[in-house]
Amino acid sequence: MSWLKVVGIGPGKVDYLTIRAYRVLTDSEIIVGYKRYLDLIKDEFSSKELVGSDMGDEKERVKKAIKFYLSGKKVAIVSGGDAGLYGIASVAIEEMQNTAIDFEKAQFEIVPGVTSATAVSNLVGCVVTQDFATISLSDYLVPWKEIEKRLENFSKLDITLAIYNPISSKRINNFEKAIEVLKKHKTPETLVVICENAYREGEKIIITNIGDFDKETVNMNCIIIVCPSNTKLVYTNNKTYVLVPRYYNKVL
Repeated sequence: MSWLKVVGIGPGKVDYLTIRAYRVLTDSEIIVGYKRYLDLIKDEFSSKELVGSDMGDEKERVKKAIKFYLSGKKVAIVSGGDAGLYGIASVAIEEMQNTAIDFEKAQFEIVPGVTSATAVSNLVGCVVTQDFATISLSDYLVPWKEIEKRLENFSKLDITLAIYNPISSKRINNFEKAIEVLKKHKTPETLVVICENAYREGEKIIITNIGDFDKETVNMNCIIIVCPSNTKLVYTNNKTYVLVPRYYNKVL
C-alpha cells in the first residue's frame, strides 16, 4: 500500500536519525529531497530511488512526491533538521490540500528530527536549557523588514537565541544589519557560539563574543547561538563547555 511521509533527518549523519525516521526511510521506495540533504544519507539508502532538486524548489519537490504517491509508491520527503522548523512539512500539507489528497488514506505522517539549535547546544555543552528563540535571516520567504523587527524584539530578551541561515553570497548585507541589531541590545561580552557543519564532515566550532564577532567566520552552513547573560564556560582538559544553568539561585 502506498503512503506519503515527511521525515526530518536531523543534523545529517545517519547516527542522528531518530529510530522512526530510519524505519520510514528504510521502508520507503522513493526518497525526495533537496540534493544536499540526499547526499548526507545516500550511502545508507543507496537502494532507494533518490529524487533530488535544488534549493528553492520546495513546492516542486512536494508535487513530485505526491505524483509518486498517487502512482502507488511509498514516498518519503526529507528535510534537514526537523521537517517543521524552517522545513518542508507545511509545504507538504498545503500542497496536499490543494491536490485534495485524503490525508488519512495517504497514511500521511510528519516524522520529527533533531533541529540545529538543540544539536549545536548538545555539541558545545548545554545552551538551550530554558526559554529560547530561533530566527532565520533568510528573506527568501519573509521580508527583511519583518525579520529585522523580530530580531530587534528577540535581542531585547535575555534568552538563548539561535540564528539559522545567517548568510549567503546574496545576503551579506542582511547579516551585517543583524550584527548591528545584536550589538545594540547585547553587551560586547555576550557569548556567541558559531558552529559550522554540526555533526557533519568539516565540523567547526568557534566560541567568541559579540564584541569580537568576525563575519568572515560565518557561512550558510553555520548556525549561530547568542547566549544569555548567565552563561558560563566550563573548562576541562580536552574541551570547553558552554553552559546555561538550568536552575537559578532563589532570592529569599
